[in-house]
Amino acid sequence: MGYGCACLARARGRGCPRGAGIDTDAGMTVNQSDIRAVLLDTSRPVPEGLNDGHGRPAGRRFNVYRNNVACSLTQAMRTGFPVITKLIGEQNMDGLSGLFLRAHPPASPLMMHYGNAFPAYLEQMPQLQHLPYLADVARLELALRRAYHAADAAPIAPDAFGRLSPEALMQTRLTLAPSVEMIRSNYPIHGIWAFNMQDGQKPAAGAEDVLITRIEFDPEPHRLSVGDAELIEALQVGAPLGAAYDHVLAQKRDFDLGGILGLLLGQNAITSLTTKDWPMYSLTAFHNAIFAPLARYDSRLTPTLARLVFLLVLFFYYWNSAMLKIDGSIFSPSAGAFGQIFPKAAEAVFYDVTQMTIIQRLTIFLGTIAEFVLPVLILVGLLTRLAAIGMIGFILVQTMVDVLGHGVGLGGFFDSAQGLLDQRTMWVFLMLVLVIQGAGPLALDRLLKLS
Repeated sequence: MGYGCACLARARGRGCPRGAGIDTDAGMTVNQSDIRAVLLDTSRPVPEGLNDGHGRPAGRRFNVYRNNVACSLTQAMRTGFPVITKLIGEQNMDGLSGLFLRAHPPASPLMMHYGNAFPAYLEQMPQLQHLPYLADVARLELALRRAYHAADAAPIAPDAFGRLSPEALMQTRLTLAPSVEMIRSNYPIHGIWAFNMQDGQKPAAGAEDVLITRIEFDPEPHRLSVGDAELIEALQVGAPLGAAYDHVLAQKRDFDLGGILGLLLGQNAITSLTTKDWPMYSLTAFHNAIFAPLARYDSRLTPTLARLVFLLVLFFYYWNSAMLKIDGSIFSPSAGAFGQIFPKAAEAVFYDVTQMTIIQRLTIFLGTIAEFVLPVLILVGLLTRLAAIGMIGFILVQTMVDVLGHGVGLGGFFDSAQGLLDQRTMWVFLMLVLVIQGAGPLALDRLLKLS
């Protein structure tokens, strides 16, 4: 029985069964790791030596335990992600929880940690690509959970800011409470959360940044205004208030510093003020305030820039190389192709293409196709990872031909000369970026929902 089945039974009103005790044969050892692995994988048999209360092999009774585990974890997912459950429906959530359990079994006995991988899992589910906001909604729900379980910390006095001169305040570093969380999204996640949990208005399309605070026991999400998130990010990496404020002003001239400080103060989100200045620490904090936000866009910006560099540096290089291999038709290799790929064999027959063997013709044909097709696939972002792997293979073969066939010096690392090895290593690295991170957002892969 699948993990979702027993919990569907609960949804129909029958509940989950409860089993009797399970024993082991005398002299047999079944450790907890074995039992845990089998509990979470229905394709594995019951561990040998595991018996029921009557000394019989624990088959059906062990399945009861399996179902109870699945039911408990499915209920934990419903409880931990109530908005996701409402958005996709309880039955779909139960089925999704079963799939998630197989892919990401609990790594901790503390259920507060179960589901940490759920947002990334939602992003990778092909069936949910038409609901791209689900992952960020799940991140918001996880942040609310972390804020609930975060340690307590005494807030600063309400008049703490008033005791400082304006100059001293701008040099002050703010320490935020452990319960403070912030989620940034391209989707209206606060509106979606409020609509489903507080009967709020129907959310309007658009990006939203959400700050989570906790005054006493229950955390509360707050939708931030433009610039608030950048200020909080700068404060979280240790920037003085003045440096963080200047950073935001460079992007939004009418930024309201009093509004976000009032929110943080009113929500007991500030726990200490540090007025002592360490020059080196200030430089580091300011550096982090400027560049740390770039990390949020790494998965989108890096592969897009890699494909742009490929277009500028390598696309036309390979396209022109492929054109030189054609003599009127792609099925008619040129003498140049013969000499480029099989230089020694071509010289032996004075570049007479009629003397080429079937293997040589087939190799040139496949190489020409690769030089046309693989760069185009990378340019448009279609099957990008596979195309990049193909390009890595092509570059390696190309390098071998250059060294062994044409006598080009390979060169080496850690020398002052820029040799062939240095050049081709950079090309391969560029392709590895696409293999690891994919094509980025501006690609056919994204439209076709390919990973």
